[in-house]
Amino acid sequence: MKFFFKIMILSVLVVTCNYALAQVKYSELWGKNGEKWDPAGRLPDFSFAGYETGAKEIPIFAVQATLGQNGAKPNDGVDDADELQNLINTIKTPGTVLIPKGTWNLDKRIYIKRSGVVVKGEDGAEFFMRKSLSQIDKENNVDTTPLEMDYSFFQAFINLEGKIVTKKKCSGGVVKNAPQGTKTLSVSKKMKVCVGDWIMITQTDDATESLYKYINNVTDGRSFYQNPPTDELLNEKNMFTFYTKVLGRKGNVITIERPMPINTDTRWNPTVAVLDMEQTTQNIGFQNITLRMNGDAWGGHFKNDGFSGITMNGLMNSWLKDVTIIDADNCIYFHNIAFCTLDGITIKGDKRASNKEIGHHGIFIRDSSRDNLITNFKFEASYLHDLTVEAHATQNVFTNGIGSQLNFDHHRLGPFANLFTNINVGNGNRLMGSSGSFYRGPNSGIYTTLWNIKKTSGNFKLPTTTSSERALKKSAPDWFYLNAIGVQGVKASEERLQYVEFTNGENFSPKNLYEAQKAFRLKK
Repeated sequence: MKFFFKIMILSVLVVTCNYALAQVKYSELWGKNGEKWDPAGRLPDFSFAGYETGAKEIPIFAVQATLGQNGAKPNDGVDDADELQNLINTIKTPGTVLIPKGTWNLDKRIYIKRSGVVVKGEDGAEFFMRKSLSQIDKENNVDTTPLEMDYSFFQAFINLEGKIVTKKKCSGGVVKNAPQGTKTLSVSKKMKVCVGDWIMITQTDDATESLYKYINNVTDGRSFYQNPPTDELLNEKNMFTFYTKVLGRKGNVITIERPMPINTDTRWNPTVAVLDMEQTTQNIGFQNITLRMNGDAWGGHFKNDGFSGITMNGLMNSWLKDVTIIDADNCIYFHNIAFCTLDGITIKGDKRASNKEIGHHGIFIRDSSRDNLITNFKFEASYLHDLTVEAHATQNVFTNGIGSQLNFDHHRLGPFANLFTNINVGNGNRLMGSSGSFYRGPNSGIYTTLWNIKKTSGNFKLPTTTSSERALKKSAPDWFYLNAIGVQGVKASEERLQYVEFTNGENFSPKNLYEAQKAFRLKK
């Protein structure tokens, strides 16, 4: 009987213990199903990130041309760039240029500038870059002296380029202040805007730099833009760009689809312009292809030769899918793009040593790029800056990723409200290892959000202040209003008003904030 009683007690303890372990907790910022979320609070709405705001699948366009149909051949060591460029320039759109399996050589830059053009490979299709862009330029008698820094930032072999166009006669101003979280704006009475229009809302800093100080929580009177005057990026005062659809209009009051992520203030000359979606460059795709550089060693910081993969500039609703980049100085750059998706990006080294940083930037988002989705990514090698946001990049989402020792590089100039969720960084010692010249302000503005960030080794911690930056950070400390939900070991700072939950590996839900917010929005 005593034995039976002991077994019963043990069974109850096991069941109780398992129940406790199985209990799921929920964030006070979100709740179980979004019931605690407040769009006027510190947790932004990330649900609109990606192709067509996540509401549509990436399309499949019919094959209109095949590389090799005009004489090019794989695996023959001959440059194939001219035929590829000609097919891109001439196919019927929307359409796909198919790249057969095999190795194709590119000795020139490739440009896709037309809406509805996709370059897609068969399984086993590879572009090989045997020469660097600087070597190619020198062979073509180009003066590379003024391009030396460009090879570290802007030059790439694959260039997806376009324009986000507004209708010139359909713009006006916001005439009343409105709080963060609102979906109604009062615009000038004569503004031509209709239900169903896509609009672009911009806000530009004033003479007192109040917008910069608001986004970065600067509390003193320090001048930002004039120090040093030679840094052209410091003169970019248009610090806020926002795209949304108009759902209603009554008089001069419009109702928009999305909550405003920051205050709208007439001090910042808030302007509303109607997008010309027919003229805006969209539906450019590059997918199922490997880009392999020839393996020359990386020269070091600001010493890139131009073995760089892809730039995306001035686009909406475009994508990279199932792309592998090998031995690159820089892998992918975003400039002023919105609602684009990167799905299934693999970045790795082959001839370059994998036990150290093999290049400059992995994925770099800048220049007011917003609402982009980077998902299902894998870093099998480390870069000096793996995932970077800079220069007013906002509401971009990095999710479902894995790396060996990833860092989330916040590169100053007012990136804010970006999300990193459901990512395993590998070794966690570089988690927030960030860079950028300190005179450009804090590494990150408000509402940076980390949600369910895992590691296999190392320790998560926020960066410390160096002596050269102490004066700046005293008035504008980094990581202000940081949200860290499910980031093991990270502690909140009272000075920075950081919000921290679930730092001990608790069983919390949802594990992926982006997917939860998207499901919440689409259900409604």
